[in-house]
Amino acid sequence: GVVGRGARRGRRAPPRSPGGSAIWLRVRDDLGDDPMMQACALAFTSDDIPTDSVGSTHPRISEVSEDDIGYGDVFIGASLDHAIWFHRPLPADEWLLHDHRSHGLANARGLSVGEVFAPSGIHVATVAQEILIRERTR
Repeated sequence: GVVGRGARRGRRAPPRSPGGSAIWLRVRDDLGDDPMMQACALAFTSDDIPTDSVGSTHPRISEVSEDDIGYGDVFIGASLDHAIWFHRPLPADEWLLHDHRSHGLANARGLSVGEVFAPSGIHVATVAQEILIRERTR
């Protein structure tokens, strides 16, 4: 895989709460020193996490935690728009903490805003995403 997900040794993601999603991510391949390549890699890795924060507020989310039912069995989603503000150079091939919060879910549309932090704790980017989440027909 291109993206590594999970806990970074010695660092923990903040506890999850409804409407929140935090995870450490990195691109596994060496990206070199090209700032454009680093920015593109962050754009790629930052697209999925906002969906988790919005999805966690859906009334049917408890069904996903059952052993034999996955997120894709209950929901279908799509990114409607995705914006990133790069505040400083970033190491996308190092572990970055993506910390997102849902700002609401109504009429199948949700908004998530989050921050991305370097391993040192420095805020390197802000991400906002509007997401469409629909229930699959039963």
